[in-house]
Amino acid sequence: MIPAELVAALVAGGVWTRSRAVAHALRLSTATARAHVLAVLAAEIADPGVLDLALAEAEKIESAYARAEVLLRLVPLDQARRPDLVRKTLHATADIAGEHQKAGAITDLAPWLTTVHTDTARKLAEDITTPHARARALTALGDRTGAMAAIHTISGEHDRADALACLTPHLPDAELPDALAVARAITGHHRVIAIAAVATRLPEREKALADLLNVPIPAPEQRAAVHTALARHLPAAVGPALAAVAAIDEPVARADALTNLAPLLTEPQLTDALCAIRSPQDHARCLTALAPHLPDRRQVVKRAHEAAAGIADAHDRAEALTRLVPLLPTAQRREALTAALAAAAEVPTDDSCRDLPAGL
Repeated sequence: MIPAELVAALVAGGVWTRSRAVAHALRLSTATARAHVLAVLAAEIADPGVLDLALAEAEKIESAYARAEVLLRLVPLDQARRPDLVRKTLHATADIAGEHQKAGAITDLAPWLTTVHTDTARKLAEDITTPHARARALTALGDRTGAMAAIHTISGEHDRADALACLTPHLPDAELPDALAVARAITGHHRVIAIAAVATRLPEREKALADLLNVPIPAPEQRAAVHTALARHLPAAVGPALAAVAAIDEPVARADALTNLAPLLTEPQLTDALCAIRSPQDHARCLTALAPHLPDRRQVVKRAHEAAAGIADAHDRAEALTRLVPLLPTAQRREALTAALAAAAEVPTDDSCRDLPAGL
C-alpha cells in the first residue's frame, strides 16, 4: 500500500494528478484506508471535493477510534463545517473503548472545541477511569484541579511523571509547591523528568536543573531522554545529552533520540552528531533530522538521499525517501518520489500499489 503521506507528496510534486490520487484512494479495500488517504490528500491540496469524499468514507468506518482519527484530520480544514465535524468527532470519541485512545482523541480535539461542545468533552474526560488518561484529557481541557487530583492517584511512576510534566506549564505559581511535592515523591529517572518540569517554573531554575544533571542514570536511552529534556532549559545539558545519544546501541532508538536533540545543537555539535550515525536507515533518518539545522545543508541532504536509497527494507526506504523530499532541490524531488513509489510497490499488502497503471 502506498502510504498516505507519499500519495500527498506525489500530488504536491506534480508526479500524480489529483484525479489519479483520488482514484487510487477509492480503490483501497477498507473504508479506514480510503478515508485516511483522502484526509491526508485533502490537507495537502485544500480541495473541498476531496474533503467531502474523505468525510463520506470516514462515516463508513466501524472502529470508533479509527473514525475519530480521520475526523480529527478533517476538523482544521473547513471552518464553515467545523462545528459539525467537531460534533461527529466527539460522537466517535465517546464510543472509543480504549481509555488512553479516548484521552488522546480528546486532547487532539481540545483546541477546536467551542463552549457548545466543551461540556460534552469534559464529561467524557471525567468518566475515564484510568487516572493517567483522565489527567491527560483534563489537562487538555484546562481543568487543572481535576487533572492534579487524577495525578495524585496514578500508581505508575512513569505515567505520573508524564502527566505532571504535561500539567505543570498550565499551573499558577500558587500550585507549584504541590506539583513539586508530587515530583519529589517519584523515584528513578522519572523523578528527574518530573522535577525538571516543575523546576523550569521556579525562580532558581538554573541551579535546580543543574543539580538534576548530576543524577546518575545508567541506561543511555533513558539518560538521553532526561538530558534532552533538561537541555531545553539548560545549555550545559546539551553535551551530556549528545554523549548519551552516541552511547545508544539500537539504531532506531538512537535515531529518534538524535532527532529530538537536533534542534538544540550548535553547528560543531551537529558535526559531532554525524559520527554517531551508522546503518543506512539510521543515516537517512538522522541526516534528514539534522539537515534543517545546518547552515549549508546540501552535502548532508545528498548523503541522506544516498542513505535512504540504500535502505534494504522497502517500507522503510519508501518512508525515508518521502520524509526527505521537502529538503531536496526541486530538480531532484521527482526522482526521489519515483523511487519512493517503486519501493512502496514492493511492500506486500492487500492494498498494494501493484494494481496501479504502469508509468508515471
